Amino acid sequence: MSKERKSMGIGPLGAPGVKFVRKFRWILESTGLPEHLVSDVKIQFHKKMIIANCYEVMETQHEEDIGKIRIQDWVEDPYLKDKTLVLTTYDGCGDPIYQYKFKKIELKEDNMDLSYSSSDCSMRELHIHFGTYTREVFQPERHVNPREDANENV
Repeated sequence: MSKERKSMGIGPLGAPGVKFVRKFRWILESTGLPEHLVSDVKIQFHKKMIIANCYEVMETQHEEDIGKIRIQDWVEDPYLKDKTLVLTTYDGCGDPIYQYKFKKIELKEDNMDLSYSSSDCSMRELHIHFGTYTREVFQPERHVNPREDANENV
């Protein structure tokens, strides 16, 4: 065991070319499941399970959709097993970092919890089993320093 003084910073993780995937920059979406309806998600890869908490909201603006509860329509879709759930993570500029596509999905649980002791939004907790998934990592765009770009044209 060394008794040398060690830097207690984040070391190579602090290099300019390193991007941290943030817990709050992601979207989970599917056909019929609007992208901002899911408030948080947990993925258990070894169990092939997605646990998603979704806002229970009712449409009140568009004539053809008045009274629809989006999450209810999605979970009751008879073709749910044929849909693909797509999870995309983003960096601080909104550029995608990576994306998972979950296929052969099956709703295992649909839970709702109401309480007079809270004024929070009503949520639905979905447990969704997936049969397969793929992952795609996106190549980051190289952001050129404007001064470097100007010097190349000289």
